[in-house]
Order: sequence, then structure tokens, then C-alpha cells
Amino acid sequence: MALIILFIDKNDHSVPTLYEYDTIDGLVEGICDMYECEFIDNNPTYEALVYEMEVLFNFVDNLREILVLKLNETTNLYWTHGRDWIKTQIEAYMLRKAGYNVIVDDAATPTE
Repeated sequence: MALIILFIDKNDHSVPTLYEYDTIDGLVEGICDMYECEFIDNNPTYEALVYEMEVLFNFVDNLREILVLKLNETTNLYWTHGRDWIKTQIEAYMLRKAGYNVIVDDAATPTE
């Protein structure tokens, strides 16, 4: 059973898609992969990938719909998390990758 389910509906008239992840880091890496693919598709002649947090947040904000269902193992129920929670997880992940010791309460009460 997946602990984290990502629902994405892009603005390109494609079918909404569900992705499953076992960890929040895996979720963030999946979102980053989607950003990279879209960036390359939209900038085929660009030689370097722009990876600023603001640009990645704009990618998330420009999706028609994005939400996460995360299993709360205490209650055995899935909690819904929206864009703000997703961006908080992205920011924490990027800071950890840069060598900062960042802890985010990923079990916080669901919002949105």
C-alpha cells in the first residue's frame, strides 16, 4: 500500500494522473522530475536547467490541480495536503540537499 499518493491535473488537457510514493523525499523527487521534463520540453535549446526554488514553486502553482494524499499510520486514514504543504516539503528537501539540517512536521494536521 502506498503511503503517499500525488494527484496532478496539468493545464494541457491531458488526463489527471496519480503517482504513488513511499517517502516524502520520493514525492519531492517525482515533482522535480516532472518540472525537469516540462522545462526541457519548453526550452529545447537551453543548455542548463534552472533550478531555483521560486521557479519550482511557480511550476507547482501553475498546475491546474495538485494535491497529496498521505497515509496517517496512527488513524490508518489518508489526509489531504495542498500546494502550501507541498511547497513546504520541496523547500525542506532542497535545504537538506544543500546541507542544512531541516526537520518538517510531515504529520501535521491536513490543510486545504
